[in-house]
Amino acid sequence: MCDVIINDSVNDIDIERIEKKCREQNHLSQTELLKQRIFEDEVVLKQHGITFKQLEDFFEKIIYHMGTKSFKSYSPTEKEFQELQKYQIGSTGWCLWNIQYNLLFNDRFLCVKITWGGAELCPFQSVHDKKYHGYEYGSHDWIFIDRVTLESIHIGDLLFHQITKHHFFQSPGPYRVDPLKLIKFFNLRPNKDYSTSFDNKYAWSSKHSGSCSKTHFPDRVYLLEDYTKFASDEDKKSVITMIHERQGLNEVYYNDENAILIINDPTNLPETLNGLKYSEWSDDSIGYTFYTKTLYKTITPEEEITEWISKSIPVELKVLN
Repeated sequence: MCDVIINDSVNDIDIERIEKKCREQNHLSQTELLKQRIFEDEVVLKQHGITFKQLEDFFEKIIYHMGTKSFKSYSPTEKEFQELQKYQIGSTGWCLWNIQYNLLFNDRFLCVKITWGGAELCPFQSVHDKKYHGYEYGSHDWIFIDRVTLESIHIGDLLFHQITKHHFFQSPGPYRVDPLKLIKFFNLRPNKDYSTSFDNKYAWSSKHSGSCSKTHFPDRVYLLEDYTKFASDEDKKSVITMIHERQGLNEVYYNDENAILIINDPTNLPETLNGLKYSEWSDDSIGYTFYTKTLYKTITPEEEITEWISKSIPVELKVLN
């Protein structure tokens, strides 16, 4: 896990290694010391009563709110578009995968999420950590425009990670997130809970499957043996602990964590499996599916409509066009 915080418990060799990588990636200037940079920004947060836990919760809120609006389109106004042109992003050579425009937090902010076909690695990552973290952070740029003042801020999502896990806002430069500007831009307040309200629901998620059309293979009958031909040794072992139920021509094997559905009559499928919803098959498919119990987190309807941010747009104030 990439979560080291530079303090007195970190040895000088590790600090020197991290400093070198930070400078190579232009995260730290050649004249600054990493510990001093981190200390000065921690002081700014402390002076304004803001904690790193609040920032972590706030960044998570942005990501989840953006996700709930991923299928809604928005076209920036002319002035908003002019503000976006200030940011010269895309010099890494990665291909551009996607640009997403959404309005967040009672439409106060325009959020532009830019997704790249590559990811910047975190220089704090331990030499013992061989995991690729690019799917978690480092592959997006986020630009926020206050639609009332037309002020803006740019945050690469590697900085979401570096700020919350390493207390590192980077050195002054084009990609640094100044903690004071961050506080003022989003009007972050001491002792305010920025955690996101979730509905947590479990459901069956398909891990792997095999099927064919009943129309084209009317005499085909699927058995548990069809599943075990292709299952991993670990998945085969799980069958031993499973409860077996026959539901007409269909069969179900399940335990608390996994389930196998053998389908020979797709017209007679239950809506739930052991009390949880599962992915439906097409009307003419027979076969098997191996499911795992999966937790799905969605923000609550109250979270979406609550004016939790303290400077939402007054009714009488028109957005600049």
